[in-house]
Amino acid sequence: MKNVVFLLVGVLWLIGCGGGSSGGGGGGVSTTIVGQVLDVTTGGAVVGASVTAAGFAAATTQGDGSFSLTAGPTTTSVVVDTTSYGAWTFPFTGSSGTVDLGQLWVGPSRVSLSGTIIDSTTGLPVGNSTVSFAGISTTAAGNGKFTLSPVPYNGASLPVFWGIVGSVTNPSYFTDMFTASGVSASGGVVALGDILVTPSNDPNPPGQPYSISGVVEPVGPSTGTVVTLLSGGVPVRVFNVGATGQYTFWIGPGSYTITYKNGSQSAPTQSVTVVSLGTPVTVPPATLH
Repeated sequence: MKNVVFLLVGVLWLIGCGGGSSGGGGGGVSTTIVGQVLDVTTGGAVVGASVTAAGFAAATTQGDGSFSLTAGPTTTSVVVDTTSYGAWTFPFTGSSGTVDLGQLWVGPSRVSLSGTIIDSTTGLPVGNSTVSFAGISTTAAGNGKFTLSPVPYNGASLPVFWGIVGSVTNPSYFTDMFTASGVSASGGVVALGDILVTPSNDPNPPGQPYSISGVVEPVGPSTGTVVTLLSGGVPVRVFNVGATGQYTFWIGPGSYTITYKNGSQSAPTQSVTVVSLGTPVTVPPATLH
């Protein structure tokens, strides 16, 4: 009888220690990873791609390219596997709770993006800044130089690539936005040159990171609308609308037209004139039909 009691206690102890746990995370702590996968060729959503984190169940991108994946708090990357462009890895800092990776771009070619972060008031390099573009990030060296790789690219659809907005963050500076507008790859490298950032103690902070903004209605069903900005009939920017229906473009002064396309639906073309970068233009709402 005494042996039976000892055996029973041993079994209960094993159960209490979680001997039967399963799944990649364990311990009941998890991270919800969300994001949107976009195509650098079309500017549109990548639908049906597999998004995985090591040891956890895969998620599939939805109609607007969005996904939601449950993983563990020590997860530091996701892999987006597409039919056309193969697998793309996007590293991030592990965390519990919810991690929003934002827009993750994929494409047929992989290039490097290089540049130098410069203080706009002194002209000196700014080191240790975080540079993000197309879903990946890096830290600029002490001399302000950085290289991001791999970055998705398609030389046959440069307006989409030029429409991707990157960012530079540094505790001593305002967050600055940038694009690769007008720069194409040479020898597998897109060389941006200098990117100016403004010190946070400057009384004249940089303006909003857009010069044209608008909304596509009805909000919700407009998700996935491809908004194209044209100059002289030539596409120069592309934006994929999310759940808010809003879109923005960052472009210099000039006269432009905007088209809207969502599957079989569209909205009337609109005209807009940007007078200066310091004067953003709000376009009247566009209604799909």
